[in-house]
Order: sequence, then C-alpha cells, then structure tokens
Amino acid sequence: MNNILAIDTVSGCNYSCYFCEAEMRGNKLQYYTLEKFKEILDEAKKCDISYLVLTPLAGEVALDPTWMEKIEYTLQDFHITFFTNFSLFTPDIQDELFKITKVSNNVLTIKISDYGSGDMDVYKKQTGQTEMMWNKYRKNLEYLNSYGRNISNLRIEIHDRGENYEYSDITRVIPNFNIPGFCYMLFCPIILMNGDMFACQCGNPYEYDNLKLGNIYEDGFEACYFSPKRYKLLEMFRNKDYPPECQHCTHDAFDENINCVGWTFRTRYSTVNNFKTLMEIKKRHNL
Repeated sequence: MNNILAIDTVSGCNYSCYFCEAEMRGNKLQYYTLEKFKEILDEAKKCDISYLVLTPLAGEVALDPTWMEKIEYTLQDFHITFFTNFSLFTPDIQDELFKITKVSNNVLTIKISDYGSGDMDVYKKQTGQTEMMWNKYRKNLEYLNSYGRNISNLRIEIHDRGENYEYSDITRVIPNFNIPGFCYMLFCPIILMNGDMFACQCGNPYEYDNLKLGNIYEDGFEACYFSPKRYKLLEMFRNKDYPPECQHCTHDAFDENINCVGWTFRTRYSTVNNFKTLMEIKKRHNL
C-alpha cells in the first residue's frame, strides 16, 4: 500500500463545463475550513502519507479563500499535485505561490486544463466563459511561461482539452507498474467534502457504495485509510476477480490486459515537466 491520498478541498468551479463533475453536482461552492484541513493532514502524517492530490474531482482550487494557506501548510510535509483551470492565477497569485514553493523541500505539481487548446470559440463552448476570461487565462499562461522557469521543485502539466474533448470520451492508458490488471486509482483513496473516504477517484463515487471505506469523522482516519475493504479490493485485482464497479469505471480505467491502468483523454495530452515544452503552449496561444 503506497502513501498517497486525494482530498476534495473545494467543490464548485468558476467555469460551467457541461462535461464536468462539478456541473453534474450543481456547481455549489463548498470548501474545507483551514482548521479541518490541517486536522486531516495531521492524521495523514500519522499514516506515513507523503503525497497529496488536491481537488481531483469537482473543484477549482483557487476558489477556496484559504487555498494558499493550505498549500503553504501542506508543502511543509507533503508533495502536492493540484488541478486548476488557471483562470484565477493572476501574476500576483503566481508570485505568492512561487515564493512559497521556492522555500519548500517538497515538489508542487500544477495540472492545468487547457480548454480550447488555443481556440477561443472552443474554449467558450466548453467552459461557458467569455472572451474576457479567455484573455485573462492567456495572460496568466504567458506570465507562467516567463517567470516560473527557475523554480526547481515546481512541475507543470498541461492537459490539452481540444475540440473533441468530452468527459465521457476517455480511455485506458499508460502502464506504470508491472502488475497486470491493476488500476493505479486503487492506490489513491479520496476524501470528499463530507469526510467520506472512497477507495479511488471514481468520477461519481456515490454510484458505487461498495468503494466507500468509511467516514473519517465517524470511523476515524486510520480505520478508513487502512480499511480491510481496501485490501480486499487490491486482493481481488491480484486474483483477477474484478469488482463490477471497476469493470464499469466512470473513468474507463479498467482493462485486465494492461499493466496498472490509469486514465487519460482521447484528445492530445502533453506533459510539461520543468517547462520543457511550454513553448508549444506559448505557440498555440500566440503568446
């Protein structure tokens, strides 16, 4: 069992993407208080968790009024990955985030959804946003390209959301472990806004109650994270006795012939580590 955990720190988004889980949930803004968030992290440390994934399902991290304090507190003890549409990451916000990251010994990975992939009309159709927001987003990207390069522990991933992108248009993908039939999501439980912990980051976990490991407030964090149900799921995969929930995964992650399946989108997908290929994004947006 590895030491990674996902937390939905905020639910709700400033975009209205018709294919997004946030929109399907009514796009209502909710977020963990800083105090509750710190309590979760303190429990995570006791379980030797060292890597956190924030807002993997249905939220824009920057809508949380305490998100910067959360990042700063988290980077003291954990590597972090978070997802964002990057529309709210103004130069001032980026400067503050870069300052926090520079003094940390841990790695911050920012995963940016590039809706429209350089096409404003596609962007507007996908997100329900305006040309004004489009221009704001592009200015944020331009600043990132200019000033974020020299931070050694900052990683950037650009997720291309092109014209043909749909939430349901997803497929199996890249093998990472030599364990045939394994799904990497089972190694990353997720805590939702109400404290429920699920065995994986399934797009709509409440459709599959069998994946629920418990509630951290009612059952205790450690009891949920090391739940026998979680071990049973992993054992079922080892024995190729795949649960029905996994065979009908909302991320289409299941494939018993692939080593440690993950998921990605059928549209173009580019990973930008240490800004090695940010020039592609710069060209795409004519920055």
